[in-house]
Amino acid sequence: MLEGWLLDAELTRVLVSMKLISDSSEIIKAEIPWSERLYLTPKNGFCLEELVNILDQANGVKRLNVERWYLPPRYKKEASVLVAEVKPSESKKILKHLKESGVAEIWNLFPSRIQRALKSLGITASSYICIEKSAVKLLEGPDSLEYSLPELRPLWLRFEGWAGRPNKPSWHAIDRIVLESDGWSRVIPVSRMEEVIDLLVDLSPHLLIFEGKGWRRLMEEVPGFKAAVDATKLVVLDKPPPLDVDLLGLIEWSRLSAIPLRIAVSTSIGKVLTSIEAFKALEWRYLVPEVRVTIEGWKSPSELLRADRGGVVLTPRPGIYWNVVQIDFNSLFPSIMAKNNISPETVNDPDCPGPKLEVPEVGHTICLGRRGLVAEVVGKLVERRAQLKALTRSASPDEIGRYDSAQKAIKWILVACFGYLGYRNARFGSIEAYECVTALARDIMFKSIRIAERMGFKVLHALVDSLFVQVSSKDRESVQKLIRTMEKETGYDLKVEADYTWITFFSDVSGISGVPSRYLGRLREGGIKAKGLELCRKDAPPLIKRTMEKCLSMLSQATSEAELKEALIKALRLVKKREAELYSGLVEENELVIERRISKPLEKYCKRVSHVLVAMRLASVSEMVRYIESQIPYPVDFGFMGYSVDKYASWLRRAAEPLRQMLNTVFHENRELHNQSKLMAE
Repeated sequence: MLEGWLLDAELTRVLVSMKLISDSSEIIKAEIPWSERLYLTPKNGFCLEELVNILDQANGVKRLNVERWYLPPRYKKEASVLVAEVKPSESKKILKHLKESGVAEIWNLFPSRIQRALKSLGITASSYICIEKSAVKLLEGPDSLEYSLPELRPLWLRFEGWAGRPNKPSWHAIDRIVLESDGWSRVIPVSRMEEVIDLLVDLSPHLLIFEGKGWRRLMEEVPGFKAAVDATKLVVLDKPPPLDVDLLGLIEWSRLSAIPLRIAVSTSIGKVLTSIEAFKALEWRYLVPEVRVTIEGWKSPSELLRADRGGVVLTPRPGIYWNVVQIDFNSLFPSIMAKNNISPETVNDPDCPGPKLEVPEVGHTICLGRRGLVAEVVGKLVERRAQLKALTRSASPDEIGRYDSAQKAIKWILVACFGYLGYRNARFGSIEAYECVTALARDIMFKSIRIAERMGFKVLHALVDSLFVQVSSKDRESVQKLIRTMEKETGYDLKVEADYTWITFFSDVSGISGVPSRYLGRLREGGIKAKGLELCRKDAPPLIKRTMEKCLSMLSQATSEAELKEALIKALRLVKKREAELYSGLVEENELVIERRISKPLEKYCKRVSHVLVAMRLASVSEMVRYIESQIPYPVDFGFMGYSVDKYASWLRRAAEPLRQMLNTVFHENRELHNQSKLMAE
């Protein structure tokens, strides 16, 4: 009998090959036989009996059975489905024959084979299991929050040159390799590659994490590397976890979707979400189609204009405001989906068996007589995240990190669930369902604004699921009363997202109208929160990032108008100093490196902006491009060849423009106050 934590799983011809981390932290291998199931309904005039006869003659069919399943898109009509249990080694041939002959509609091919194989064995990825003979058993609850975690030994490999990681994996562009593990790092020159292999063997990590497939292929050119990887039995991840999800968050994704870590690291959030939905569909005997089957209903231009709107976005009046609280709804859109039973099969159901909810503005109805698939899945995720956040507040210091990482991973799934509801290729999506969510969100926000104004608060701004209200500095407890009232009357949970000593809303290029998504404020507990501004762009070069960080640090100390004015003057002086350093050449070369994402094929870019031009100069390109701005921008792979002072100075001035706007506002308000005092004295 073997017990261990499932580190990886892959399919061979007839087996599921697994790697487990034992209780002694060793990697052990195991293999389990499995059978694939094909779900078929006859089409093109064929009947079920003829389909049975065809499969009876096919090689690799072990068993045939007829089951009753529900058909999309409404999942109310039942159909007889032929379930063929086949040898995995023969399933592709059988599927190819069925598709070419056109005798059957094939269902439930999503999620992937390895995901379905794990679920058919009664387990999920990244879980603690027991293997005895040819049977496997899950040794923890499938929905457990405090699931088992081994003492994972990950090892990150980073490849660096003069400007950090170059764009293309090449020995000519790097001079060192950085190995990192938890609380440990080592820099090894490329000339001493044998030390990397020696460390790999000595450390015996469970996971080896690269920065991309190209870097893995480059390392595999090193003699002895592949042998060392095979000897340690480790699992290789071609890239780090995406977004701000860490390894523990990736494990949460892996468990929820049954996607092994090796695959999950390169999997989109949409696939993770759809996998969870698909497994729930299989549990409910809902047939999962190969492609989306719902079609958007016809709308007149006026109906389309009314329905095709997003959340509430007000235009704030530009200026600096004191004592402002930002109140956010907790996971508003997912909560709307779960609470109002929004799912493609429940929206505009003509044969709803129970009560209906009339959605304001858009004219859609939601059937409340049966639970919707998407609503059920999203509701469970919202509940799971709330439970994990509660655990972060009660867990020991050693355990807080794992729960916080897990809830952040679920947060990203919830962020995606609303957008994916309206995505044209989503298997469980519907434009009408998407419109129901936005309409209800608008209704909730307008109610919230009216409540705040009724209670005497000044609403400065509203942005989708956030309200910015000005409060009295002497009556901070009234905010909690406002939140309790809003929760009672809307039925949704809220929280204080940020409490600002001061906040600035900025104007557009006209200098008159405000911009909804651009603001900067000092948090009462310290620090700065900024959104939508050039100064907080993630793709800015280090020179500009560090300059702006210092400027914001100065502003974070300002708790009065006089202090804010002084901080702004100091910050702008620092910007001038950095600009002078640019012109005098007193900047480090690696401080000028810009990193930007290539989000689509190069031929689809209409504008030949810098990062696109750089990507075109490279023979191959990954999703990120790192380069230096010059008269003609060039990739860091070419070595340092100078820089355009004007382009970097212009970027620096653009980043500092909000600070200038704030200083002008302070002087303008002081002038107005002075003039009012003068008039009163006269």
